[in-house]
Amino acid sequence: FELTSGISIRDELNLSSTDILIMIASIVTPLKGQIDLIKAMDLLVRTNSNIHLLVVGVPLESHSDSIAYDSRLKQYTKEKKLSNNVHFLGWRTDMRDLLQDVDIYVSGSYSESFPVAVREAMLFEKPVVVTNVGGTFELVKVGVSGFLFTPGDIESFVQHIKQLIQNPKLRASMGKEGKLIIEKSFSTKVYINNFENMVLSICQ
Repeated sequence: FELTSGISIRDELNLSSTDILIMIASIVTPLKGQIDLIKAMDLLVRTNSNIHLLVVGVPLESHSDSIAYDSRLKQYTKEKKLSNNVHFLGWRTDMRDLLQDVDIYVSGSYSESFPVAVREAMLFEKPVVVTNVGGTFELVKVGVSGFLFTPGDIESFVQHIKQLIQNPKLRASMGKEGKLIIEKSFSTKVYINNFENMVLSICQ
């Protein structure tokens, strides 16, 4: 992601330092599971009115189902009176600024390979609550750097989020562990070293 620019999403949305911000950053498409996270918000705000979901991303203009899905998300949010707690931010060029401000990174995806956004969030010392798909299980040590849940399991997602909301120390410790995991095993430096070693082994 790009460099920081000093933008504060809390100021932009008129939110306080005590509000809990959770974020998903992804193309808006059914496979990314944004609807599940918004449904979870419908449950969470009943007891935690200061929690906010930032939905970052846009639908694919060339796919009618993606555009329809985007409209469905926004309509559902209005119907459930969640507009004060669910914020559709669209396309952003200040991802690092957003990550500095948020408390928890989430993903409801039904399909992934090795998600860059999750790795970037962990590098920013954010606890993650993400679906157990693709390579996410390699990134997340359950209960140590974050939580995994099955796609569509809204109840488990809600419980994980509640646990993190109620325990700032856990959020902080998970964030630190997540950064260590990325730096130790999945950083650009590690990739370069592994590639160099592979090339050297071939040349020997």
